Amino acid sequence: TLRTLFPYTTLFRSYFDTLKSLDFQKTLKNTLTLGVTVGFLSTLIGFIFAYADSYIKSHFKKLFKVVSLLPIISPPFVLALSAIMLFGQYGLITRKLFGIQNANIYGFHGLVMVQTMTFFPVAYLLLTGLLKRIDPSLEEAARNMGASRWKTFKTVTLPLMAPGLANAFLLTFIETVADFSNPMVIGGNYSTLATQIRSEERRVGKECSQGV
Repeated sequence: TLRTLFPYTTLFRSYFDTLKSLDFQKTLKNTLTLGVTVGFLSTLIGFIFAYADSYIKSHFKKLFKVVSLLPIISPPFVLALSAIMLFGQYGLITRKLFGIQNANIYGFHGLVMVQTMTFFPVAYLLLTGLLKRIDPSLEEAARNMGASRWKTFKTVTLPLMAPGLANAFLLTFIETVADFSNPMVIGGNYSTLATQIRSEERRVGKECSQGV
């Protein structure tokens, strides 16, 4: 039979059925949109932090580093729960400080805020090392030839940082797509692949236990 000759036909058919599912397509679109948005914002904020750390002289650099690294060492659910307590319907800032009665932190915007805060330190650590490896003589040569700080940044620093920025974006994009804890806590009705896979796993496990 066809199944004997091609034992993986049923498996491939299941994959195709899943890819054609409207729910899957919507979840995939949600996940990619979230990943691109958080990846871009995390890379941008991480670059700003890294640039300030590498080029600006300040007595608060140690505090600056500690604050930027806190999201990495904190447990996965802490930032999401903190966002709910601060900006939720009964949040300290939204309800008690500004008197907003119908604040809604759940969904896409809340996820973007929490995941950007969670993953921008990854981009910051990556870009800080790259910025400190740039040869200062290149920027000094541009400045000596009359280029302004913005011109030097645009024509010297930024092109040298382009591969690092791409790496930071891809890394934070992957971290966002694979994240399960934040979408589970603060995602609301905004489904992602990680939460959808977990839901399907629970459903299949429940059906198997009922079948037994």
